[in-house]
Amino acid sequence: MKKCFKFTKENSSSLGIVYRPIVKVGLRDSNGEPFELHKIPISIDDREVETRVAFALSEVPNLLGRLDIFKNFEISFRKEEEFCFSD
Repeated sequence: MKKCFKFTKENSSSLGIVYRPIVKVGLRDSNGEPFELHKIPISIDDREVETRVAFALSEVPNLLGRLDIFKNFEISFRKEEEFCFSD
């Protein structure tokens, strides 16, 4: 599987224009509660991976932990253009 996404161009109050590698993922919580740091299954383009997730309460978008995502996918970045996940 290989899936590519475009970088998102955003305005940062401290850095000006920034390009962020943002992808929507499916999250499941059996209790329907908001979480800070939890181990949950996520799905990226129909592949499910158990990962640790934390949510920041600042200008930074919600981030997936690099430990679990980077060990399950090969990720390539093309500067300010696209980023790809592959097995």
